[in-house]
Amino acid sequence: MLSWKYCKKNPGYEKFICSQYFIDNSLPRLESDKKRKVFRSLIDLTIRLRVSRTSLGRPAGDEIATYRGTDTPRLGTGFICGSRRPVYDKRCFCRTCCGKIARKKWRFDVRTACHVVYNTEEAERTTIDLFYDDDMSDKDERMKFVYGAKMLESESDTDWCKLLFVTCDKHVGERIMSAVTCWLDDELLKPQDLLNMGLLPSCDKNCKPVLIVSHAHGQPKKITVGELKSPDEERPRIHYSTPTCPGSSGAPVFVYDSIIGNFSYVMWVLPVHNGSFDKTSTHSCNHQLNDETALEEQLNYGQEGW
Repeated sequence: MLSWKYCKKNPGYEKFICSQYFIDNSLPRLESDKKRKVFRSLIDLTIRLRVSRTSLGRPAGDEIATYRGTDTPRLGTGFICGSRRPVYDKRCFCRTCCGKIARKKWRFDVRTACHVVYNTEEAERTTIDLFYDDDMSDKDERMKFVYGAKMLESESDTDWCKLLFVTCDKHVGERIMSAVTCWLDDELLKPQDLLNMGLLPSCDKNCKPVLIVSHAHGQPKKITVGELKSPDEERPRIHYSTPTCPGSSGAPVFVYDSIIGNFSYVMWVLPVHNGSFDKTSTHSCNHQLNDETALEEQLNYGQEGW
C-alpha cells in the first residue's frame, strides 16, 4: 500500500516489529512454553477489519461522514475478546452457508472502535482477516477470512463496539477457541518478559508499559511498545506513547498493571486504540483510519468503554 510506503507519521517504522519476526525470534527468548503460548494467542486474536460500507446512519459530525452511503473500503484493527459454545446442526446465515444447515459453527465476539464499524449495516459488510502475520500469509492460505454477522454492543461516546462473527471452518474455529482459552489464563506476561526480549521503552523503572498489536495501514500485524502517560482528566480516556498509524484504530491496548502484576484489562475492560494528538495541543485529535498528518511529540489515546 502506498500509504505504508510514504507514511509521514512514522517514516521508516523503526519501532514497529513484524509479528512473524517476533514469533520466530523474540518468543523463543521467553522462559516458559506457557508464556510463549499466551503471547502467541494475543497475536492470533488480533485481526484486520475490512469495512466495505459506510452507513447513512452515521451522524453529520462523524469523522468519516463524507463517506456516508458509499462502498468506499476502510481498514481497521480488532481483537477477538470472547467465544461461545459451538452450535451443532443449526441453520447458519454466514455468507458461505446462506441459511443452510451447518454441522458445526463457532461464534466469536470482536471488540473494535465504533468509528471503524458503526452499526449492523456496516458489520454485515465487514470482512475479518485472521492470522495475517506476514506478506505471504494471504498467498499461502495461512490467512483466513470470515464475515461479520451483526453489532452486539456499541457506544459512540466512548468509541467502542462489539461485533459477532460466525465461522463453519473447523480449523479457524478450533484455533480461535484455543487462543481465547489461553489468553484468559491468569498467568500473563510481565515487564521482565518484555525486558528480556528487548521490548521495553527507554523509561524509568516505574513506567507502565503499553503494548499494541495492530494492522497499521492494513499491513500484516505489527507490535509496538510505549509507556502509559498521565491519564486524561476526562475519563475513561488513557494516553500512551506507543507508536500507531492509520489502520491501528480499534486495536487492543494492553497496559501493564503493577498492582496485580501483569498485562491486564484496565478496570477489567480492554481499551481500544482510537486516535492520536499533538502533545502541544490536546484539541488536534484525529482518528487513525486515513489521516497521514505528521504529529510532533505525538501521544496516542484509547477508550476503556466503561
